[in-house]
Amino acid sequence: EKATSTLAPADPAADAARALEAPERFDTPGVRTIEDLANGYDAPADRQLKTLVYVLDGTLTLVLMRGDHAMEEQKLIDATGAITVRPATAEEIVAALGAHPGSLGAVGVTAHPVLADLAVRGRSGMTTGANTDDVHLRGVDVARDVTVGQWADLRTAMPGEPCVVCGSPLGVIKGIEVGHI
Repeated sequence: EKATSTLAPADPAADAARALEAPERFDTPGVRTIEDLANGYDAPADRQLKTLVYVLDGTLTLVLMRGDHAMEEQKLIDATGAITVRPATAEEIVAALGAHPGSLGAVGVTAHPVLADLAVRGRSGMTTGANTDDVHLRGVDVARDVTVGQWADLRTAMPGEPCVVCGSPLGVIKGIEVGHI
């Protein structure tokens, strides 16, 4: 829940190779997962912006992650101080954003708060949903195209990633919580 790790910095050359002057819409019929988009549309998972939708203390909120990263819900709670946290329902998502999960994105969204994981800060040439079913956007520059209200470490640290203090690979061991206050 608390573990952090060091990520390789964004690759400016890779970003520049995929950068566009403005996001470009493209059809993605039937695409609903990170893997579907990666396999059929030259959008590797680490070049995708995954948009998760949560309700934090009654407020529908978009959470941006890199496509190959998992969000640690406890980090979301800690970063926002929210008391009640739950994933938004499909009905809430469609009513708020006009699309179903699998086609969601934060480009141009201003009616709802947007939180983003630190791993997407400074990224460009990314791919994300267009808030239209079966349509995505390529060439997204996070700083230019997304209004992020808060940046936080929301990512689940993975075994083998470098420690932020010493650089050694992280390991995972099972533990038992004896008490909780």
